[in-house]
Amino acid sequence: MKIAVCYREAIPFSFRNYIENVTRELIQLGVDITRFKEGDPLPQEADLYWDPFSGPSYSLKKVKKPLVVSLLGDYGLGIPAEEFYGSHPLISSLLRFKLKTRLMYRWWSFRKSCSAIITVSDYSKGVVERHLRLDGKKVFPIYHGVNSDIFSPSKRKVASGPAYFLHVSQYVPPFHHMKNVNRIIEAYARLSHERKPRLVLVIPGYPSTEINVKGVELIRRSKTSDELATLYQGAVGFIFPSLHETFGMPILEAMACGCPVITSNVTACPEVAGDAALLVNPRSVDEITQAMLRLAEDKSLREELRQKGLARAKEFTWRKSAEKHLEVFRQVWRGK
Repeated sequence: MKIAVCYREAIPFSFRNYIENVTRELIQLGVDITRFKEGDPLPQEADLYWDPFSGPSYSLKKVKKPLVVSLLGDYGLGIPAEEFYGSHPLISSLLRFKLKTRLMYRWWSFRKSCSAIITVSDYSKGVVERHLRLDGKKVFPIYHGVNSDIFSPSKRKVASGPAYFLHVSQYVPPFHHMKNVNRIIEAYARLSHERKPRLVLVIPGYPSTEINVKGVELIRRSKTSDELATLYQGAVGFIFPSLHETFGMPILEAMACGCPVITSNVTACPEVAGDAALLVNPRSVDEITQAMLRLAEDKSLREELRQKGLARAKEFTWRKSAEKHLEVFRQVWRGK
């Protein structure tokens, strides 16, 4: 099978990570991959076209062969508009209406050429079906994988030192409040434990240079994957109670490193975490505090979550993800 993959020059790291890992595995599975830039002439020898970014490129609107599009997000349509946009309810509603109108027109215009849509979770599939009125028979949820060569407890290089909780996210305005950092800090400040672990926040691009809460360390420099793995391996727990995730890759990375996880009971977080994490209401500072306290004080709970997390992470591989992609590609190629 020959697949022509449309790519863009400037894309977020998470998107690039997905594309590179899936295409690498597809090549190992015997797929002939041809890459072309958005706007370039279409490779005519391809059996089908794949746009793996996050919505169909208009340059593919008139393709004569099957087209598969990956939709890696859900445009925030699954949560209240004022919470997603962080604006006045009326302004947020207008922004949401404008976005939905534009998106529905875009997807409607691709209704004939788009053979299949790949999402990253059942949650995101449900959101785009409901809000964009996409044909559910054409939408296929396929999970990401985690790179176990990097994110693994077998490479633990944990230096002795004070215990710490860890949070990792990328500051991407105007929607970084979805990562719930303010509530994480407030929850940590409420911990009464005299010897409570530190809270290490790795947030590249964060606008403030420091956070005036005792015990909180802010790291604004980007970390390599190896550096992140070391931080995961040494943490008492990974704190990730996001308000909104269509997948939540850091959950898997932490679990693969043997780090106990606290995450949200909403959007895609519980779908990824399963029973291998402490699930909290991300809007409840008290629940986040209590979960952090449990991890800090209960060594047996940490070990239980560590073992469950390691087992859970093994279920998510890039080879399995690529095989699921290939199933979709073959299905649309054969016209089923």
